[in-house]
Parts: sequence; structure tokens; C-alpha cells
Amino acid sequence: MQDVAAPHTRRSHNLLVKYILWHMTLVQRIYGMIILKFNPSLFCFFFNLAAVLRNIDVRFSYDKNLKRYTAASSQQKLYFYHRKQAEMAYRDGFSARANSLGHAYFLPEISFKAGDLVVDCGANMGDLKLYFSENAIPVEYLGFEPSPLEFECLKQNVSPSVVLNKGLWNADSFLTFYVSSQGADSSFIKPPSFDEECKIPTTRLDSIVQKKIKLLKLEAEGAEPEVLVGCENIFKNIEYISADLGFERGVEQKSTLAPVVNYLLAKNFELLGVRHDRIAALFRNKNYERL
Repeated sequence: MQDVAAPHTRRSHNLLVKYILWHMTLVQRIYGMIILKFNPSLFCFFFNLAAVLRNIDVRFSYDKNLKRYTAASSQQKLYFYHRKQAEMAYRDGFSARANSLGHAYFLPEISFKAGDLVVDCGANMGDLKLYFSENAIPVEYLGFEPSPLEFECLKQNVSPSVVLNKGLWNADSFLTFYVSSQGADSSFIKPPSFDEECKIPTTRLDSIVQKKIKLLKLEAEGAEPEVLVGCENIFKNIEYISADLGFERGVEQKSTLAPVVNYLLAKNFELLGVRHDRIAALFRNKNYERL
């Protein structure tokens, strides 16, 4: 006998969940800046309750001694310091985050295989590696993250992969780094606002890596042209470049789309696609020598 009450029960349950989530969101908006900002445990409670109701396999916890959060699922554990950034990233689960980044950087359009080298410029907390973990592709991952706090999380989140607390640039040097961790938009080029300044070592990519690079993921918060100049001596070894070229350069917040496209076209790369939702572009090296 068919259970005619089941559809009605499911609808009622879904409406109840939506009702509760709506009120939770309202509470967080009203009190978030006052209470949740200064009470990490309460923030984790609200996040986890919403995750349970939405059937999301991610739970937040907070370490008072380290002043650091943990996002954990049945398969994965990641560390982070800034709740607002991570809440936006992980609220729908790790798989959703991996798929979102994969889409943003055109990763499904590249045929990766085991052992391919992926260089992550502006690695932040290492979320790009989630895409390869979720899709069971054991790439070789090399991450660069100049921001000290984010780097501490990065080296644990992508372990045992190699990561360097340096910024990619057009010279081996030390530069002033403008830290703005809450929005993940720290930069070597002075932005309109920032939290603090610090001196960070920079390096040319071509002074560190000489082997074949399947993908260079480039997100330098407006410093993409400088990073590319630092790759000139190994362009022949880079097959794909996927770059975030949004409005992030300097005080005037200019896009680097035009200069980067023009520069890479002159270096015999071809433009394969542009996403306008976050202004990202994918390039392929026409002169890449496959082994």
C-alpha cells in the first residue's frame, strides 16, 4: 500500500527546516557583529546546527589556545583563522567548495593525471587542492602563500605537499606585504584598505621550478603581471595558466585582464576561455613540449 502521507510529511519537514534556517540567519545578521564575532564557540554552534538541518557533512570547532578554527567532515579536516571567509567557503560542504573552485579556474577542462605538477600562486588555505582530493587525482602540489597566518593553515591543510611562505614576483627580494586576511585580498600592491604591513620574501618562479608544470593557478590580488614576468624563463615548461584577473590592483582596484591577456598572447599562449562571474581566464601554451 502506498504511503500517501509521506510527500506531505516531507513537505512539512522541509518547510520547518526553512523556517528555522531563516530565523537563524536573521539572528546571526542582527547579533552577528555584536555577539558571534566575539564568541567563536557560539558561532560554531550556529554553523553546526544549520549544517545538521541542511544535511551538510561539515562541522566547525574552535581551539581557544591556538585561536584557530577547524572545519571537519567524515573525510577531511581543514584549519582556518577567519570565520567569515571560511563560513562562505564551507557552508555547503567540502565537495561544493571543490566544485566551485574547479569551475572558477576551469579545472574540469584540463586533463590531469597522477603526478602532474600544479603550482598554486596565492594558495591561501589550500582549498584548490580540495578539487584534486575530491576527484582522486594525486597531483604534485606546490603552494606559495605570503600571508603568515594563512600559511600556517596552508602547510597543515595540504600536508605533505610542499608549500613556501613567499610571494611570487619578478625578482628575488623582500617587499612590503599589505595584509587583509578577512577578505582574502592581501597584496604586495597597496590596496585601498588593509589591516597591517609586514616584510615578506619574494621569488621568481623560474628560479625555483625547472620541471614541467601542468597548471599554474595565478591569484596574486592584482600583482599577476609581476608574477608572470618572474616565469619568463620557464614558460616553455608551463602548459596551462588559469588566472584570477578581477578588479584588485592597487588603490584604484583595476582589473589585470587586459595586460595579462596581451602579455600571454605575445608569449605564444592562447586564450581558451574567460569567466565573467569572477573575471578569470584560462590560457594554454601553444609551444608546450609534451614528454
